[in-house]
Amino acid sequence: MAKAKAKRFNSAAWNNVYEGAKLRGGITLISATLGAFALGAVTFWAFDQVLAHRAVVRAQQDLRRGFASLAADRIDSHRYALTDSDEGCKTLTQAYTGAHRADRLEWSAQACLDGHHEVPEVFLGQAAAREWLGDEQGATELYERGGTRFSSNADFPWAVARIRARAHDKNGAVASYAEAVRRAPGDPRLLGDALTYLVRARAWAQAKDAAEKVAALSDMDCTAGLLLQAAHVLNATGGGDMARGLVERAAPRLDASGTVEKDRLVTQYGGLLSAFGRMPASQPDGQAPPRRHRRHRHRY
Repeated sequence: MAKAKAKRFNSAAWNNVYEGAKLRGGITLISATLGAFALGAVTFWAFDQVLAHRAVVRAQQDLRRGFASLAADRIDSHRYALTDSDEGCKTLTQAYTGAHRADRLEWSAQACLDGHHEVPEVFLGQAAAREWLGDEQGATELYERGGTRFSSNADFPWAVARIRARAHDKNGAVASYAEAVRRAPGDPRLLGDALTYLVRARAWAQAKDAAEKVAALSDMDCTAGLLLQAAHVLNATGGGDMARGLVERAAPRLDASGTVEKDRLVTQYGGLLSAFGRMPASQPDGQAPPRRHRRHRHRY
């Protein structure tokens, strides 16, 4: 009897050991599987981050070369990962803005703001998307809000100036252009655009201020057209000496502008060039080049 009890006890003990071993083996297997999945997920995430970073670097190179559409195509498949950092959000919104992809731009700007990546490019992108989708009033409000938040960034008042100019709001456009010039006195693109509008609006005080900013730029930053544009404004507003200096700087650059551009500038500013004795030698003094007319072929 005692031997039978002992035998049953030993059998039960071995069963317990066996079941425990199976349980421990199952737990070990599950742990190993979960660990493998976790390792795979981490590896995939790290690899995706490497690819996203590489795409950002190449997209930034594309943007510097002026290939915004190429940059947008390059980073489009990584857009979810890029909304996790300030640098990614900056590149993403710049690429979509340059490529004029309003739907992608609106999504990326909002995703970046939801992630608290509040860089100027994101606010500009959100407003630009609203503008392209036809809501210029909403876009203006966003630009103005961004301009208040980033008080040294000229892109916000510049965008507002263009919207107000299209809406024929002369006073608002002049004020916005003047503010943009105040914020970025060394941006030749902004100065050229501001001069064009301010002269057309006959806002001579603001135009003179912008022209004086052009005079302070280095020759590397100026085209012949921008120099002559500023010289015209200064000559018309009593800044003859400064205008002469700009004409002297512009004259040697005319030949490098190309035949078509040179003819256009001489046609537009021939009187100014002649007044300061810098009319190109190929043209009679004080006379603009003849206009070129295309021959029209008539089909019968």
